[in-house]
Amino acid sequence: MAKKTKYHFNKETLSYEKIEITFSKVLKAIGIYTFVGITIGIVTFFVVSKFFSSPTEKSLRKDNEDLRNRYKLIEKQINEMNGVMNDLRFRDNNLYRVIFQADPIELNQDSSLQYYDKISEMSNADLMNYILKKTNDLAKSVYVQSKSYDELVLLAKQNENRLQNLPAIQPVMNKDLRRLASGYGYRVDPIYHVKRFHAGMDFAAPSGTDIYATGNGKVSFAGWQQG
Repeated sequence: MAKKTKYHFNKETLSYEKIEITFSKVLKAIGIYTFVGITIGIVTFFVVSKFFSSPTEKSLRKDNEDLRNRYKLIEKQINEMNGVMNDLRFRDNNLYRVIFQADPIELNQDSSLQYYDKISEMSNADLMNYILKKTNDLAKSVYVQSKSYDELVLLAKQNENRLQNLPAIQPVMNKDLRRLASGYGYRVDPIYHVKRFHAGMDFAAPSGTDIYATGNGKVSFAGWQQG
């Protein structure tokens, strides 16, 4: 099949002239079409990438969101366990160690609660390091508290006799108690009228009131004494 010959109208000569197709014109046309095609392809790629996600990308985003929600749940559980550990340590210091007259252990004030809402802003690496640090801190707290209880068990064995003789109840029932006549500590002596240390507590009750031994002992005297 013969190729069609193309002409163009020359306004200066008012005549049709044959269009000559040269190699340079072919290259120029190919270059223009190639440039336009590449430009359209790049623009299309960015538009699709920005506004349309592939099934794989959607799946990865969902997995990432699920992972962060799980990390939030793990952090919440760690914070709750830290609260329990601090409560146990508070009781340790203010009850058990007071009884055994032992030095207190340091309380762990966990300030990580303020970072809870920042999990969604962390990178995956930072998030992993953050949770790992909190887990290690909790493990250290559990270890310290475990060693403390080991020490308390040893102190309990060493002070078994002392604990048995330590006053644990009030010697007079509240229904029979008139008043606390004198408390423990320094007071003005009722006989000598000078400030002296009173190593005990005096309870006032009617005659014949039952008196209970407050430790592993016995009531050694029941009667009236002056001074």
